[in-house]
Amino acid sequence: MNAPTDAPSLLANFPWRSLIWGGGALLYAIPVAAGLLELAGFDWGSEDYIAAAMMIVGSALVMEIGLRASRHSAYRFAFAIGLATTFFTVWSNLAVGIIGNEDNLLNLIYFAALLAAAVGAVAVRFRARGLSYVTSALAVAQLIIAVIAQFDGYFIWIHAAAFAVLWSASAMLFKKAVQAAV
Repeated sequence: MNAPTDAPSLLANFPWRSLIWGGGALLYAIPVAAGLLELAGFDWGSEDYIAAAMMIVGSALVMEIGLRASRHSAYRFAFAIGLATTFFTVWSNLAVGIIGNEDNLLNLIYFAALLAAAVGAVAVRFRARGLSYVTSALAVAQLIIAVIAQFDGYFIWIHAAAFAVLWSASAMLFKKAVQAAV
């Protein structure tokens, strides 16, 4: 059994949905407050607020899929780490760009890797074993992207290492969910 849907969970009563939707509202409140306070250097237009809202609501909806895919806490934490890593990869890439600035075409490699991972997640039907491979591949992809960026004169190793660690943590938790189901 790859997706431990009925596996016991230490956090069966953890308020996942309150955390997801409340956290999303709080996250959205930060730029709204910054805009209302007219903080120096904060220059968001309406399209930025719309993009942020779409990303936050979209992420919350995807996390709902993760919650329904398994009741096992390791699976849920793995899914949450992977989704948060995806969110912050997209957010930072859109905001300032990871490689150079947001206009650098090398940043599209990140979107390609995430798209491949999304296709992979659907292909393995969100099962823990398959997702452990997908997130492991993303950890390796982070480091490959850093090598490509280095050849173009950009040093992103700290970012790449941090995100590779997050993808690896997600992969290990998915593997733990598989082992717990056996």
